[in-house]
Amino acid sequence: MLKEGAVRRLKFLFVFLFALVIGVLSVANSGPVSVRAWPDLSDYGVAAAPEATLPLFIFGLFCGLVGFLLGAAREWAREGRIRRTARQARKEAAALRAKVDALAEEKGEDLPALPSR
Repeated sequence: MLKEGAVRRLKFLFVFLFALVIGVLSVANSGPVSVRAWPDLSDYGVAAAPEATLPLFIFGLFCGLVGFLLGAAREWAREGRIRRTARQARKEAAALRAKVDALAEEKGEDLPALPSR
């Protein structure tokens, strides 16, 4: 198994290589691109779409960011059931601890300590 320092260096190496690839692709794709909100449908009476001219890498990074945010939102929603179960387990554990404390006071004697996980 890898030591903590080795794992940290390995993570840094991957982040550095990813940043390097993004930087190279950004420099290679710096040509201007026109981006429209929707296709030109002026022949059919639809108003002209807003248009922006920006470097291709900006458009690519923006699409990557949107994809990341959509994926993160999907995972957060998917894991809601897991968070709910954990919340219920914490409440149940707190109630059981309170019950054990109440029983200990009622008996007037020390109960053996419960092992923590």
